[in-house]
Amino acid sequence: SNAWLFNNDQFMCPLCHLMYSAVSAGFNYDNRHQGIFINQNQDIELLKNANNKIILEMKRAVEKEQIISPWRAFALSFQEMFAKSSSYTLADIQVVSYQNEQYRFNLVPKKIASVLKKSSEKPFSNRQRTVTLLSILNSAYIKNFQGQSSLQIYDAMLKRLLVSANLNSLISDILQLKIVRHQDLHVTVEQIYNLIQINLIYFKEMSNLALTDEELRKMRGSGKNLGDGYANTNKRQTLAYRLLQALKIQNNDQFMNILLDAYLYQKKLVPKNFIQKMNSPEEFNQLGYAFIAGLIPNDNKNEEEK
Repeated sequence: SNAWLFNNDQFMCPLCHLMYSAVSAGFNYDNRHQGIFINQNQDIELLKNANNKIILEMKRAVEKEQIISPWRAFALSFQEMFAKSSSYTLADIQVVSYQNEQYRFNLVPKKIASVLKKSSEKPFSNRQRTVTLLSILNSAYIKNFQGQSSLQIYDAMLKRLLVSANLNSLISDILQLKIVRHQDLHVTVEQIYNLIQINLIYFKEMSNLALTDEELRKMRGSGKNLGDGYANTNKRQTLAYRLLQALKIQNNDQFMNILLDAYLYQKKLVPKNFIQKMNSPEEFNQLGYAFIAGLIPNDNKNEEEK
């Protein structure tokens, strides 16, 4: 960083000075002054190939008139490597990013590499095409959010994973914006559910979480079933909002009380999974997110319900 900030206050030989000064030229930047560099330093050819793939993916985005993102290009380039070699891994590779005039250094942990690999391989089919958990997020974004003119959901997800953080806060923020029908939110209910699925993969890699995809799917279905029982959409939205607030403050008892009232009103039985997971906070959270995602009215008639 001494050389990159153009503030060389220590002696180094001319060759070293040249090499350090040239490092930033290896970054691939977008039009928002964000850049990324893959420090695959075991082999110079691998390093060149990895970073060349990123610029290639960014050029493809330009040609297809898609949103240009170095982070998405990074994931797509390694997704291609995953497909070519079952032994290839992102683990222990350093990712250097540039944003807001700051460089950040992340060493990709083995478990996070596995999360990205599984998310890039797991298919999801809709009526138009077959996509993966990762690729379905390509078009998801929020305008004018947290000081940014546009927050790309794919980028926000990847940045959290690369520092071994879960997606709970991101999912919660998007659900809240969806519930209040925020006009600058361009994220479908299906994309929110895909984020929840990726979050489940994360927790299963990082801990001994026993929750399954099937349990998550059924809970989303339970939310949809309860929501369909309301003739008034506003009541459905209000219930979703109250449940989300209870999850935010990690008050499972309050969540269950709100849920019991709703089920009693419709004379239906509360899903037993919630009761069984009361003493497992993280499993309860993921089931809660899935339930709320089902409860929110579907905003895209072309989405295929699971």
